[in-house]
Amino acid sequence: MKNDFKIILIENNRYHAVLIEQTIKESFVNSSVDIFKAAPLNFDLIDMNKYDIAIVSCNLNSIDGIQLIPLIKQFNINLPIIITALKGFEYLTTEALNFGAAEFLIKDDNFYSSLSKNISEVHRRNILISKNREMEKKLKNLNYQDIMKNTTGRVLHEINNPLMAIMGTIELLLDDNTIRDNNINGKLKIIKKSANRIKRSMNRLTKISGNQNIKDNKKLNHKKTRHSASPIDK
Repeated sequence: MKNDFKIILIENNRYHAVLIEQTIKESFVNSSVDIFKAAPLNFDLIDMNKYDIAIVSCNLNSIDGIQLIPLIKQFNINLPIIITALKGFEYLTTEALNFGAAEFLIKDDNFYSSLSKNISEVHRRNILISKNREMEKKLKNLNYQDIMKNTTGRVLHEINNPLMAIMGTIELLLDDNTIRDNNINGKLKIIKKSANRIKRSMNRLTKISGNQNIKDNKKLNHKKTRHSASPIDK
């Protein structure tokens, strides 16, 4: 279990701030808690990326803690935020979650006894969410690569047939001894050079597409081999 959380705590009630910090450090011995008694005026001066979790009181004097969620997310979109509130503010649960809070906790009789468990659960969920986002990103990249490969294949097919016909016709015309006009022959040779350049470009595209397929297949086979070699969980 992780025991070295880096937590930013925004809590204007000194009593709750001290108890929250003590609870965290008792449960997660190597953790650190940075306490702000009011909403920071400049989040850009704080390295939000160093934190694992933010705990924000809904009952701040200067601002509703829920309104801080999008401000914090601007600097670390993946940072899970736990919103805390006094008894009587349960009705704000849905609003807080809709704004992007990972959890909404009421400071009731069970708040401190369950705080550590809630922190661990929020952290665990956030890891799963981050992995899911990474998988979605990889899938999008794979889909993009597939589209590019399919498009390349279609383009090569569409170009190849007429190009071969043009090059064949040029060869026949250049070999035709009845055509003695040097100007025409010169233009035919220019067209032939251009056609050869296009052909070389097509060959490079074919090679690139083929190499990418080989790389993708190797990665897929490696994953299958690694998966089959892993021990079965009992």
